Amino acid sequence: MYPGTKLREKFEVSVFYFNPNIHPDLEYKERLKNAKIVSKSLGFKFVEGEYRPKTYFKKLQKNPQASRCENCYQIRLEETAKKAGKDNFSHFSTTLLVSPYQNRELIIRIGNEIGLKYGVKFVDEDFRPGFKEGREMAKDLNLYLQNFCGCSFSFVEKFNWSEPCKGRTLTRGNGGSGSV
Repeated sequence: MYPGTKLREKFEVSVFYFNPNIHPDLEYKERLKNAKIVSKSLGFKFVEGEYRPKTYFKKLQKNPQASRCENCYQIRLEETAKKAGKDNFSHFSTTLLVSPYQNRELIIRIGNEIGLKYGVKFVDEDFRPGFKEGREMAKDLNLYLQNFCGCSFSFVEKFNWSEPCKGRTLTRGNGGSGSV
């Protein structure tokens, strides 16, 4: 939410929801539903990209030297820049830039490279100061707040098995992109 409110101070904002990394399908649907609610509440045009989860895993196989996050950023930012260029937008950005859990420098590097490729400028504003505000805005709208970034790997990693065999307990791990 917060990135959208900041971006509309300078731009006419449309939301392009493209997240082939999100697993499982129910998680994808819940996040999609919430993205639509946010877009409507902020008065933004909403466009849903095609949900192609195999794209993410194929990218991991084709580019194993890159981290899974780097591959994810590349897929999502490339599709967004491609859509922006096709629809004659001059700029694009990502809600990933609001999260203190994401690799901001890597996102900016990839966004700038892909922006050049498609002839659209990447807006690399630091939205992290609004992370908590965005979470509060989401709570006020009764939105689902995820506790992992979205991929199947992060879903597993959100649990820290503190006792190896007997009496396993679940505790919160790193998870949570907070990209609302």
